[in-house]
Amino acid sequence: MKKVFMLTLVFICILFNSFSIKTPAVQGNLIKEGIYNVSNLNLDLNKVYEIQNTSKDKDAFVLLFDDHDNILQFIKLMPDSSKQRLLPLKAQYRIIILGTTEVFIS
Repeated sequence: MKKVFMLTLVFICILFNSFSIKTPAVQGNLIKEGIYNVSNLNLDLNKVYEIQNTSKDKDAFVLLFDDHDNILQFIKLMPDSSKQRLLPLKAQYRIIILGTTEVFIS
């Protein structure tokens, strides 16, 4: 009876671990629509970055918020846009990307 119980317990643990929810990781500096903490983007702080829309036919909107939820910067990126400058980033800032496209931060 103990063997059956232990095998069932191990099977349940393996089953639940295989269906765990995984959050999407930011790969490189190409990010999709979403809300991002600057501290999680692996960017150097207090550096001026440029942001660019990579889509050929979709607009993207970029909002930069400080730690008091004040909008510091709003950028509308047209399809296949040129690079636009972001303000120097701090660890407590948040970036929100709106639009069904990806943007590149360099």
